[in-house]
Amino acid sequence: MLVFKVLFCLVALSALSAFSRTTTPPPEATPDPGCALIVNTTLQNASSWISDRIVDVAHTRSGRIRNRYEDDTVRHSSHVARSSRATRCSHSLLVGRRFCGKLDWAAPTQGHIYYHFSSGHYTYEPDLCVLRRLGRDEAQACMADVGPVLFAGDSVTRYQYMTFVHHLASGKYQHPFDGSQSLSNAHTHRATGGVSSYDALWAHIKHEVEVHSSGGSGLYYNHDRGKELEHAHLTLALRKDKHRKAHVYYCYMADGSDEIKGVIAWAMRKRQDWRYLILNVCAHYGKDYIGAISRHVISAMKWANQTYGEAFAKAGTQLVWKSCTTPQASVRKKVDEQERVIAAYAATAGVPVFDTRTVAKAATAQHLVTTWDDSTVHYLQFMYEQWNDLLLNILCPVRDGAAEAAEAAEAAEAYDGEGVPPPSGAEGE
Repeated sequence: MLVFKVLFCLVALSALSAFSRTTTPPPEATPDPGCALIVNTTLQNASSWISDRIVDVAHTRSGRIRNRYEDDTVRHSSHVARSSRATRCSHSLLVGRRFCGKLDWAAPTQGHIYYHFSSGHYTYEPDLCVLRRLGRDEAQACMADVGPVLFAGDSVTRYQYMTFVHHLASGKYQHPFDGSQSLSNAHTHRATGGVSSYDALWAHIKHEVEVHSSGGSGLYYNHDRGKELEHAHLTLALRKDKHRKAHVYYCYMADGSDEIKGVIAWAMRKRQDWRYLILNVCAHYGKDYIGAISRHVISAMKWANQTYGEAFAKAGTQLVWKSCTTPQASVRKKVDEQERVIAAYAATAGVPVFDTRTVAKAATAQHLVTTWDDSTVHYLQFMYEQWNDLLLNILCPVRDGAAEAAEAAEAAEAYDGEGVPPPSGAEGE
């Protein structure tokens, strides 16, 4: 028995020593103003000391962010905080900040990623305001008014489109850190491979639309990777007015000016009443082809304006180059330079640029790993949610004052950094 007690004490001392090492911030870590360090040097079984602490407060109260998810099982912030130098911003910093009005494509969206103690989830907010988080009915009505819209891009755009479609149909997002049926992670759908590697994924999103929407709605898709075909068309009858419908399309687009031109030509053959053609190649051609990005994008945009200028003018169509990927540090500066060239051309040609890289850059600055792993450009579900909400803030007008006031009151329920409600009379209540 004495030997057992000695061994037990040694093990306990060792565990305490390890705990002290994991809770000591590395000396080079510098948090953003108002943000706290997340130290997560040890990650075993998807758990760490900080995520255990989060579990203690995550279920204490439901909030406006928590109610946005279908599957709200807390899987800890360790899915995000995989870096030993991670920082988080407390949601209490948002108390009293005004809601964003209708943004335009050029609106400054630099901001921070915040951790919500009331929900156990992360969200992105611009530094100047708090994003409007549109529910199903408002988002559906908006897309019926401003559409049809085409998302054209590579795999990152595919996952944004799928999560957007799901939100429009259901009013909810899937779990922010992905799940067994995640629409933002094709690898959770392992039934197929090769040229049919996304068949199960497309079948799943089609099923989700059927489950969550009413008659007159549906998702058509044409998927044949062997022929480089990947098209989709959501027809969504509004829940409150089934005679009105929203139309949102997706078309796969690889890199190169010819590929971009081909997608625009496909779109114009499909219909002439587009409102927005959102073009995006998030992977930025890989590090070996960075220098060609701006040349190819500008060439395709010039061709589109010359070829379809009159049709675009009549329909009010906007071409939008939407950038989203911040790659590894070794190539980030080169990509930034290419994006500056695209933005300079776009400013003179009247082509809006929606730079959602501000979200990814915020994650990088806060040392948050928000992708499937450290080396990929494919993001966790909650990142696509932030891009979708940013897009809705740009496309959709502000509701009446009463609705805005109600949402502001709901947001005031947010907990502060210690999991405690704001004091009575605090600004924002």
